[in-house]
Amino acid sequence: MDLRNLEIDLFLIRHAQPENPPEHWTSPTSPLSEEGIIQAKTTAEELRTQRFSEFIVSPFLRTKQTAMYIHEALEDKPVFSEQEWLAEIDLGIWAGKIKSEIKEDPSYPKFFPMDKVGRHEPLVARLLNTHKEFAFPQGESLQIFWNRVSSGFEKLLALKRDGKEYQIALVGHGGSFFIIQSLLLGKKFTDSHFPVMAINMGCYAHIRIFKERVVFIQLN
Repeated sequence: MDLRNLEIDLFLIRHAQPENPPEHWTSPTSPLSEEGIIQAKTTAEELRTQRFSEFIVSPFLRTKQTAMYIHEALEDKPVFSEQEWLAEIDLGIWAGKIKSEIKEDPSYPKFFPMDKVGRHEPLVARLLNTHKEFAFPQGESLQIFWNRVSSGFEKLLALKRDGKEYQIALVGHGGSFFIIQSLLLGKKFTDSHFPVMAINMGCYAHIRIFKERVVFIQLN
């Protein structure tokens, strides 16, 4: 990751809690729950005085709804940009299904950590540390997901090497943010032992990039 000539305050804002029963997996169309709306409004109040030069959002419904509450609360409203590279990993035919049904799928591997991940260990983090060759049935592989997010993030940074200071908000997901954090720490897909720094739903990380250094100012 090339960090030369960058002066950026980066805010990674994870979507708030989606409206899905615990036994279901989310899909791109999963909306926010009532609790999620409260979380989004709380974060919006915390960030309302920030002056973002860019406000980039994943195309999933739960991220767009979270972003809407934050964007509306901002005193100085930046351009709202929806970008595909920031989307969560494509779960393929498992998206939106009941977990017990997924476990009965012939393609479901015995090693899969369905019930072993929580808010402090994203699914993508567990898989990258244990089975990075995995691909979701008719969805994305971890390699393709990594390449998509890293390519989009690197293109974003490449446009900021003009000596100006930027304050950028990304409203996205646990998986895509795990990759961005790993990239900023100098990790590559082929590496092992990825550090886990989970951003809770409805919370954010504030990261400063300057003088080729990365400083984590706030996490949750």
